[in-house]
Amino acid sequence: MAPAPEDPGRRLRELEERVLQLQEENEHLAERQADTALLGLVSEHVLLETEPDAVLRVALEQISILKDVPLCLVGALEGDALGVRQAYLARSEARLEGQVLRLSAPVAAELPGGLVALEGEACADAGLAPGALGGFEARRALLLPFGCRPIRSGVFLFADDAPGEHLGSV
Repeated sequence: MAPAPEDPGRRLRELEERVLQLQEENEHLAERQADTALLGLVSEHVLLETEPDAVLRVALEQISILKDVPLCLVGALEGDALGVRQAYLARSEARLEGQVLRLSAPVAAELPGGLVALEGEACADAGLAPGALGGFEARRALLLPFGCRPIRSGVFLFADDAPGEHLGSV
């Protein structure tokens, strides 16, 4: 008895699934390569720089370039006031260091619990309006709280002005 003929539709679906799987693996490899490059560049500057703020500035710039995130900043949080310690704004020469961003009360209250993600109008409502960010209009923002010796209650702020899910995936 001859073997049953193979279903070409099933085989095509299997091949499409495999191609999608390989594309996803490739994206993860590219992401890991960018992360490795970022760590290498930052560690090189850690060795060369003696001032912590210079290391922060270089790290934020490299994150912005390698991850395509136009606004990266780190600040110290006191209540609803986020004092900008260092910032990198890819599309502007505006200096944000030393400025105080007034976050909305709900965002400030939510930050101690972890990551805060904002979209669209919620960015401006949270205090991340163009006037406060050197003209940059945030469409998406991630605020990530952290603590360390020099900045007991710190926040990393990453913001994007493009539509889509890019910032969340990065």
